[in-house]
Amino acid sequence: MGLLSDGGGMSNFLNYKHGPRCFYLGKENIVEFDKLVVDVDSVKTGWGIYTAETNYMYQWDERPGVRGPKPDNIDEQYWTGAFSMDCYIKDTEESVLWRHHSVGNARAFDLLTDTYLDRLDEKKPGQVGAFISLKQDNGHLKVAYKDDKQNTSWPLFEFHSWIDRPEQFVSKSDMPGADPVKKDPKPEISDKDIPF
Repeated sequence: MGLLSDGGGMSNFLNYKHGPRCFYLGKENIVEFDKLVVDVDSVKTGWGIYTAETNYMYQWDERPGVRGPKPDNIDEQYWTGAFSMDCYIKDTEESVLWRHHSVGNARAFDLLTDTYLDRLDEKKPGQVGAFISLKQDNGHLKVAYKDDKQNTSWPLFEFHSWIDRPEQFVSKSDMPGADPVKKDPKPEISDKDIPF
């Protein structure tokens, strides 16, 4: 199963979907929230890809925002800009991992980071960022569109303040499956490798 699937109850992955214009936890659970808390120290940027054989794969930059070289395509699939960050949904008190490489999710991430980067000097050690999920008058997510065709959208956020990390906010970056790695085959051992 891929990172955004919720097989086996794994619904700790946040994902924005353009079609319904809402956030999901896992594959099928819609989640609505007004306040998103982000551990900006957990932010990663890099490249992401999905293939049927490997599922989701990511290659992270050494430093967030300093793009490393783009990996080679895998068959017909190509790598796109990706991000990852630990988040806490204040409304439901859930710790989640927002990690993706789709245009809508990546653009939302770019714009969210733009709202706090010039205020990093105000952040005290251990603090996290509090963001407001912008809404339309009807309560639906306020989104921006790539162009007049409205084929791609992304949600908008506003930076609120730096706050102390909520006690319930735990990192999901290191949970099983968060960084899928294609395992190298075990090396063959011959009699020459055995020292006795």
